[in-house]
Amino acid sequence: MNPARDTPTVPSGALRRAAALAGAHPGPGGYAVAYGSHASGHGRPTSDLDLLFVHDRPATPCAELVTAVIALHPGEGLTLDTEVRHDVKLCASFDDIDQATALAGFGAPHLRVTPVTDDPEELNAAPFRLRLFLSALSGPHMFLAGDLTAYRRHTAAADRATAQLALALLGCPTAAPTVTEAAGCLLTGPGGHRGKDWLGWEEGPALYATLHRGLAALNGSGLLSGPDHEGRYRTRARPTAGHAATALTPRGAPTRPGPVPNPR
Repeated sequence: MNPARDTPTVPSGALRRAAALAGAHPGPGGYAVAYGSHASGHGRPTSDLDLLFVHDRPATPCAELVTAVIALHPGEGLTLDTEVRHDVKLCASFDDIDQATALAGFGAPHLRVTPVTDDPEELNAAPFRLRLFLSALSGPHMFLAGDLTAYRRHTAAADRATAQLALALLGCPTAAPTVTEAAGCLLTGPGGHRGKDWLGWEEGPALYATLHRGLAALNGSGLLSGPDHEGRYRTRARPTAGHAATALTPRGAPTRPGPVPNPR
């Protein structure tokens, strides 16, 4: 084990303040999570703290939360990452999460997965915002406060969407992937892009756990069969070749663009 990478560097004071903010701004059925480098154990002690507050209708509390979260960083000795504006990334509505888990950030039903650019206009646009929300709920994160029912519903949808995205990238139904093969296309893009330059995933058990849950959900809904004796998943339906890449994307995808460990 590499202590510099594998030992969590969770800023407990900042998380306590974030959880208090979540408790003060729960909204109807809302919740809050911390994600990113601190949640995955790869952050430096001064790294930016990535937070997501999800509410049924977040417009009213979001401005207050942006101000409070920005102030939290220097108060806890953390750097502030403004590459994506806080008014864009900090708050999501239930509708935003529904769109993110329907893969609308990738143009569903006709998926187009592209590397992340450093263009501020693209980073603060609706598609990348939805990609960020999907990454936050399907990747390593910590539940801070709020409604566990809504949280579990959204994370289950995010697991399934991540599996669907991997299968589409692999070209199912022509492929019959293993979890390891599905993870590979989420870790590395066709041009060799990785990490935050691709889909934000890092090699580790969290990715495999997400894919196992997502593929099991697709299996349970009848879209897949498996795993077989080789650990491979196969599609039950045989759509036409023109729909191969999107056969497993969600139906009816939108056309418009005290902390505890993840309790799943």
